[in-house]
Amino acid sequence: DEKLRYGPMKAKDPDTVAYKQFRTVSQSMSTLLLNGALPDQAGMIEAVGDDSFLHYLLMLAYMFLASLTIMNMLVGVLCEVISVVSSVESEEMLLQSVKDKLGRLLEDSKIDADGSGTISTSEFRKLLKNKKFSKALADLSVDVVGLVDLVDYIFEQSAEMSFSDFMEAIADLRGTKTATVKDVVALRNLV
Repeated sequence: DEKLRYGPMKAKDPDTVAYKQFRTVSQSMSTLLLNGALPDQAGMIEAVGDDSFLHYLLMLAYMFLASLTIMNMLVGVLCEVISVVSSVESEEMLLQSVKDKLGRLLEDSKIDADGSGTISTSEFRKLLKNKKFSKALADLSVDVVGLVDLVDYIFEQSAEMSFSDFMEAIADLRGTKTATVKDVVALRNLV
């Protein structure tokens, strides 16, 4: 029986897939390329190819370049998202590390004389003289020398603040932090 015979396909019957799609080598390559790489556009490209081989090649080139461009844009967006997430995570880990270090330093140094768990202006001035405290702030990119001048600004709302509020205020004074509208308004009110 001819159907069971191995070897090249015999595409004699016009109703078979072999006849419609794989009759010649070029038609076989076109079928595999279009249905494998561009299945959604295969019908349109084949319709254009029926009119002109040059238009078929141009349409095929355009579809591949468009697909490649979109793929590269998506990869670029994905890389940018990963970069931003990595940066934010690194920033949060650094803040948490410094916060833990400063919390331990505050407990170990016994600077919180009244034991209230808050930091007052005088306690903050004592902390600024501590080398480990200054080093931890420098690791956070805070200008320790400039911080001495900002003591009144940090404690302008109240004479004492909780440790978490204190850390927020210190984090806002980092050299790597960009100025926001809130910062400009606060500066305007200060002046």
